[in-house]
Amino acid sequence: MQVPSTAMSGPENNEERRRGRAHLKAIIGAVLATGELDDPRWSELAVVFSISAGGRNFGNSGYAYGKDGAWWAVSFPVLALREPVLDFLADVRDDSIPEALTRVLLQYNRTTNRIRLITEFNDPDRWQITPETAREMVDQLQPRFPDSDDARR
Repeated sequence: MQVPSTAMSGPENNEERRRGRAHLKAIIGAVLATGELDDPRWSELAVVFSISAGGRNFGNSGYAYGKDGAWWAVSFPVLALREPVLDFLADVRDDSIPEALTRVLLQYNRTTNRIRLITEFNDPDRWQITPETAREMVDQLQPRFPDSDDARR
């Protein structure tokens, strides 16, 4: 859930921002609680959640990035992440999780504590990680937040 910087303030927008922050915290909290990121070198994370069949099919894959330029593939236990990701998606889609393949990209920088969730409903191949696209996806998915040092890369 991305809140535009030009969003007007008001009770509805405040509630939407509050829900958006709650979803961000729930998803990154679930990711970190899995213990899968036990390598202390990681500083950034990008995970693509793939959802279809109204949430019955759920998977994830992505990359952890070190400050030294190293990266490695990561994935997380489905049972740990399914509920918070589906809750986010249901909120974005007014309680309707699409039957068609949908992807949600989580980007996180633990140094700056910046988190972003981006949804993709129309182009299911956009963040597809396969042996053919893996190297390209390493760069494409890496978090680059506009107001952080990471944006200068």
